[in-house]
Amino acid sequence: MKQQSSLLRFRENLQHHRDLPLAFNAAGTALSPGYHLTEIKLATVRSLDCSSKADQWDEVIVQLLDGNPASTAGYMNVAKLLSILDRALAQQSSCDSAELYFEFAPTDNTLQKFAVASITEADGVVHVGLQGLQTQCKPFQRMLAQARSSQRTDNNPASVGGSTAAQSTLTDTNSASTCCR
Repeated sequence: MKQQSSLLRFRENLQHHRDLPLAFNAAGTALSPGYHLTEIKLATVRSLDCSSKADQWDEVIVQLLDGNPASTAGYMNVAKLLSILDRALAQQSSCDSAELYFEFAPTDNTLQKFAVASITEADGVVHVGLQGLQTQCKPFQRMLAQARSSQRTDNNPASVGGSTAAQSTLTDTNSASTCCR
């Protein structure tokens, strides 16, 4: 299950709302007006999953500092955020396909990393809904994707209500034979 959005898709979704204020909400907590974009991190992540398979991807991480609920500064507008992103990324080779994340510390507690869950416009404000990330066993996720793919290509008479016996055996990460368990 892919939780994140690409930088390109995020920018495309915001282009039509350049003059509107931009509000962020994560885990039921809204960033207060006057929030500050403190840093844009560009990272290449190299990983080794629990089945010893190597992987690599690029990430863009936008770090936000919460504002003050009593602030009269208001929310940053979309055009300003896009301008900051464009300036920060101008020196980098194509980051458009990079996975986009946001970091901030809800109620000034522990810094957390979030993915874009939704972008909506209501009452003249663009709202970016952020969701926390979940730990995933990549070998298990690959097995699920392979099972779903083969299920779509087969006319399986054992399939009932979109579920098969093969699929029901893939409900526990411990069943992933290529995992380290």
